[in-house]
Amino acid sequence: SAHDCAEGGVAVSLVESLIDADTAFGVQVTHPFGPEIRLDFALFGETQSRVIISVNPENIDTVRAAATLRGVEATVIGKVTRDAMMSLSGKIEMPVDAARRAYLNAISEAVGE
Repeated sequence: SAHDCAEGGVAVSLVESLIDADTAFGVQVTHPFGPEIRLDFALFGETQSRVIISVNPENIDTVRAAATLRGVEATVIGKVTRDAMMSLSGKIEMPVDAARRAYLNAISEAVGE
């Protein structure tokens, strides 16, 4: 699968991917861009031309080679898990159902509906 990071960065992109899935799965992400980048920027920065893709682990080298051939940086930032949990750099830990509710209901709850 693939999802752009234009609205909300890596964290929101991952939540959108998780809540749109037909089957329950989770994600475990390490610090996506290294310690020189602040974690809030790494997770929520809306840097243009950034896309999250998920691939079978045995295809990672093939994807990296294709990206390199086209002059595109490709970085492994985590893995898909079988549990329905979202873990972002050990700082955000939540069940996918809770992330789904927060994503879908945040505005209506904020305005008291």
